Amino acid sequence: MKQQLNLCKAIEPDYIPGTGVQVQLLNIRKLDTHYHEKALELIFCLEGSVWGHIAHNHLHLNSGDLVTFDREDVHNVFADQDNLCLVVHLNLDHPDFSEDNLINTIYSCTTHPDFTRHPESVQLVCDMMLALMYEASSGHTDSTSTCENIRLNLVDILTRRFSWFSIEEWYAHEDLYNPDDEKYADRFRKILSYIMQHYREKITVSGLSDTIFLNPSYISSFLRRTTFHSLTEAVNYFRCFYAQKLLLQTDLPVGEISALSGFSSQKYFYKAFKYFWQTTPLQHRRQFAIYASQKEEYYTYSPSEAQSIIKDYIADRQVLKAVRQV
Repeated sequence: MKQQLNLCKAIEPDYIPGTGVQVQLLNIRKLDTHYHEKALELIFCLEGSVWGHIAHNHLHLNSGDLVTFDREDVHNVFADQDNLCLVVHLNLDHPDFSEDNLINTIYSCTTHPDFTRHPESVQLVCDMMLALMYEASSGHTDSTSTCENIRLNLVDILTRRFSWFSIEEWYAHEDLYNPDDEKYADRFRKILSYIMQHYREKITVSGLSDTIFLNPSYISSFLRRTTFHSLTEAVNYFRCFYAQKLLLQTDLPVGEISALSGFSSQKYFYKAFKYFWQTTPLQHRRQFAIYASQKEEYYTYSPSEAQSIIKDYIADRQVLKAVRQV
């Protein structure tokens, strides 16, 4: 019988009333492993360093670093010394989002130079996050309206500039890429959306072609120029992505998790999981069990504390920008 494990939690952010945003200033020692079903999370490390896990990757942020966590990304954050982290959650299930674009977009906003073609826009995202914290902690009568306007602008720039496809090889060829043309990013989004919806089933290029109305040979050629290189690799990644939750939230045996995740055999599951996560499924479960046994610990700055701290950061960034203009 399936038993629930407490190694990974689904957390609903506590949004500011009247907005689709939560903003916090934290000193993190350990945040439990968790994910958000319909929220995008951003962490901007202002001071110190933090480590952690994000899906299949290891996380390390130093002062000045920024990273996004997609909806359903299993992640945790920890540190062995004091730090200052600005954490923002954006609601992707908000009334002003009439389409599925935000839900089905995978974001890649980070200060890491290998994963962004728009470093100036990353800094704009950081500025917007600082502005959100400033307004949210200000007590101004119109702060709710201001926070909501900033959120809409933030979501817009994340979607236009930082979809996962913005780091792909296709975009590296200027003759094939028009910054104002979203057709390639939209095709990538449709392919990934189909996989995320049908990963438990047998997925073929011809079946995908019939659904998204693209030529099968074009789809194969298109995917070769992305991180995944092939449809099989993309499908296997998302099967492992969803299998991870079953590993951390249930005590189901690996063979059953393999079948529930769409793999034809446990052998293929082990091989794919080891390829992407660099560990076996059972080792992954044990590692997170050890992490879960440690007490969660972090400090949340009060609005008055946050207001004073953020004001200084905004001032320092403006001075630095002015100096760089000279």
